[in-house]
Amino acid sequence: MQFMEDLSNVELSSLASADFSSTSNDGVDFIQTQLEQIEKMQEQVEEFRDVLAAEAKQWCARFYSAHKILRDVEHKEGRGFFGTRVRRIGNSLSIVWYRNRLVNTKQGVKTYSNHLKKGQGFRYPKSAFRGAKKWEMEIIEATEDRYALIRERWSYLTVILRELDKLRRSFEKQKDGLPDFSFLEQESFSSTKTPDEALTSETGLTNNPIPDSA
Repeated sequence: MQFMEDLSNVELSSLASADFSSTSNDGVDFIQTQLEQIEKMQEQVEEFRDVLAAEAKQWCARFYSAHKILRDVEHKEGRGFFGTRVRRIGNSLSIVWYRNRLVNTKQGVKTYSNHLKKGQGFRYPKSAFRGAKKWEMEIIEATEDRYALIRERWSYLTVILRELDKLRRSFEKQKDGLPDFSFLEQESFSSTKTPDEALTSETGLTNNPIPDSA
C-alpha cells in the first residue's frame, strides 16, 4: 500500500544510522522532521478511512440492489421492511439499520422509520431484525458481516489517529521548551586553541622569544 511505501522512503533512515559523536548533524531540525512525518501518517490514515467509508456505501448499495431483486422473486412472502444507511459525519462513520412501518394518513399511506439499536460490539444482533422475512434476513446478515468488519477497522484507525495526535503534541511541547546549548559553542571554541593561544588569552603572556635589545 501507498502508506507503507511512503514510510519506507522516509529519509530518517539516514539520520538513524548517523554518527552523532560529531556535530555534522547540527543543522538538522529533528523535531520538525518528525512532526512532518506524523502529519504524513495522519494524512495516510485519513485516506484509509475514506476508502472504508466508500466500501461501506458500496455494500449499502448492494443491499438495496439485492433487496429489489429478491423482493420481486419472493413476492409471495411480502415486502421487506428493513433498510440501511451509511453516512460520513465528520470523524465518524455512521452505519445504521432501521425498520420501516406503513401508516395510513389522510394524505395516504406514509412510511416511517425507526432506527434499530446496535448495542455493544461491532455488529447488530440478530434479535434486532426480528420479523424479517427469510429472504430479507439472508441479505441483512451478508451485509452486516461486511459492516462489522468496516466498523472494527474504523475503530482501529481512530485509535491510531488519537495516538498520533498525542505523539504530535509531545513533540510540539518539547519544541517549545528546548534547552539552550549555546554555551557549548564557546567551550568548543576554547578547546580548539593551542596551549600558547590559551595562555595568551588567559594571562596576557606569550611564549615569544625575548628580543636581544632587551
